[in-house]
Amino acid sequence: MTERATFRIKDWEDEAIGIDPEKKLLVAILIRALADLVTEDTRDKSRQHIRREALAWFSSTVRVPWSFLWLCDALEVDPEMITRRLPERRSFLAAA
Repeated sequence: MTERATFRIKDWEDEAIGIDPEKKLLVAILIRALADLVTEDTRDKSRQHIRREALAWFSSTVRVPWSFLWLCDALEVDPEMITRRLPERRSFLAAA
């Protein structure tokens, strides 16, 4: 994981301190998805699969329990605030 990505994930972890346990779980899911997305080791097939799954999760347009949009609603976070900072998502959507 890059230093820049680690710093941003650390910010989310710091902000999670003092919130209720359910929201902490949702923040942890978001942090894990971000970590999966910014993996640098794409030579490993399993890591490639995990990264593709993370890209698909961020790109999903459905609002069902545990989807990206549902999670953003539960955290009261604008999904665009997150996705517009994901260059990997733009590349993924362009290739689809």
